[in-house]
Amino acid sequence: MLLPRNGRIIVVDDKPEQALPLLRTLWKNGFAAIYFNGEKKYLPATPLDDVRVIFLDMELETGGYTGSENKTKAATTAKILKSIINTKKNSVYLIIMWAKHEELEADFWAYIKTDSNCNFIRLNLDKTKCMTNENILPDEIAIALRSNNTFSFFINWENIIHKSSNDIILDFSSFFPVNTEWDGKILGIFKKLAEEYAGKALNTTDHEQIVRNAMCAFNGTFTDTLENNIAQVPNTGISFNSIAEVSDNGIISKINTKLMLDQNNAIAKPGSIYINNEDDVIQDYFNPGSDLSGVEKVFCEVSPTCDHAQKKWKFHRILSGTKIKPEQGEHLRKKGADQIADYLYKTPVFDIGGQMFTFVFDLRKLKSKNLGELDALRPICTFRHDLLVDIQHKMASHSSRPGMMSL
Repeated sequence: MLLPRNGRIIVVDDKPEQALPLLRTLWKNGFAAIYFNGEKKYLPATPLDDVRVIFLDMELETGGYTGSENKTKAATTAKILKSIINTKKNSVYLIIMWAKHEELEADFWAYIKTDSNCNFIRLNLDKTKCMTNENILPDEIAIALRSNNTFSFFINWENIIHKSSNDIILDFSSFFPVNTEWDGKILGIFKKLAEEYAGKALNTTDHEQIVRNAMCAFNGTFTDTLENNIAQVPNTGISFNSIAEVSDNGIISKINTKLMLDQNNAIAKPGSIYINNEDDVIQDYFNPGSDLSGVEKVFCEVSPTCDHAQKKWKFHRILSGTKIKPEQGEHLRKKGADQIADYLYKTPVFDIGGQMFTFVFDLRKLKSKNLGELDALRPICTFRHDLLVDIQHKMASHSSRPGMMSL
């Protein structure tokens, strides 16, 4: 049965004795679930925003809400559900109607969709049938998800992440026998991890800084564990036969932004992009006569990440470039018919604040600035590690090309 194994399942039923067979089935299969009886005083103080699956009784008789007409009943159920989950978030839920009340559904969905941004994958189950035969639930859910491959993909991926983090905790917690010294020894490992990750930049008296850096150090082993677990995933049943082309460049740019840009601009670090107010001849990037309207001069901090972490850097190493509209990329100087000049580096298209753009850097324009010269500047965005390393690689390749002389 494909359901979240990290407790992101809720069951809403005003009759606990009728919800118990469902809960027993979930527990038996290793799935944790949160139960709500619909009573107003027991609902979350703030709607939950990390739920994936909802088992919902369509007709809830509670002391906190009243009403006997169908519209009132539907409104009551919708109001309770909106108090439990965050429907304003752009999310997808699998909602399993735990009892058939077709007379309520139209009004229920009308109320749910008011002021909501979320989407629902719907499945109806016969409560009476499931109460007498708990074993039908896995098959019914499998049928519902058969035509929802994307949701199945997300649940599979989340479950693998859950398993991977558990594997790491088991590994680290078993390094020492559990006795009076266990806590102190594991904490000592965490501190050493933080010191290796942050180097001389770590303030060993700042316990919160130690926690953050030790957690970051976990990322390396987590990625390895995650990839190993992905390689061992059995047949998921996910089909790609119904894929549609993603031709919308706006979607692609948003995905690129998610993959390659860090928009936490409070911390200046290698990969940070700044507005360049110094002289830089932007015509060097473009063919003569090109429209340069809207082109912004920028520079990227390309110092090695390890130098920054270990506080070994003596200067800021910056690479000059431009921020341009995607269509202006067609006017960049060319090496051949289809290739931009080898001294230019062009990033994929990004989207920030609804505006699409790309960055172009001139690999010949590497400069140094004294430490502290950038302190008054705020980055407009920051390249993630992989993109920064790719730029550094291209810089090194360009500066070390041998060339030759011939007659």
